[in-house]
Amino acid sequence: MTDAPKNSGNGTDESVEEKIHPYIQQLMNEHQAAMQKIVQFEVVINEIREKGVDQDKANIVNDFFQFFNNNLLVHNEREEKFLFPVLNQKILQNEGEELYREKPTAVELLQSDHVGAIQLGAVIFNLFGLAFRLPDPNSRLLTIDLATEQALELVDLLKLHIEREDNIVFPLAQKYIDEADLNKMG
Repeated sequence: MTDAPKNSGNGTDESVEEKIHPYIQQLMNEHQAAMQKIVQFEVVINEIREKGVDQDKANIVNDFFQFFNNNLLVHNEREEKFLFPVLNQKILQNEGEELYREKPTAVELLQSDHVGAIQLGAVIFNLFGLAFRLPDPNSRLLTIDLATEQALELVDLLKLHIEREDNIVFPLAQKYIDEADLNKMG
């Protein structure tokens, strides 16, 4: 991440690289790992929509939900417990509470994304589970179709969420939260 050129005091402008705090970098690295799983999940969901489901595809879907539960939800909990409360307070202090009386802060939007992802994840997981238990092939296909439709919505939500955090919220955290407070989070 780079700041705008800053005047060095000698009449010339210099571009100053801002070092990403290790805690923020850790969250971004976790996003990169998550994106690999999300893309893999998206590919298999599209394959299921086109060709139907088989055991290999079902295993990849199951693997994604294990990752979702063991990694993504844990990642989100850490953000909500440590980063979001401090950042939300700093945003209100630095940008003015009056600005956010009528609209949510970036942190509040991300918290809403977290809830939405949990809800979609639960619906999708349960729909896939139900589909494999339905004896009627037409009902099974309709349920799988609904599950894959919702899964693609989850993929879009997660991709957008990661984009917002990496490019909007984490830079705000770097800007507004001092290093000592960030150190306490990591």
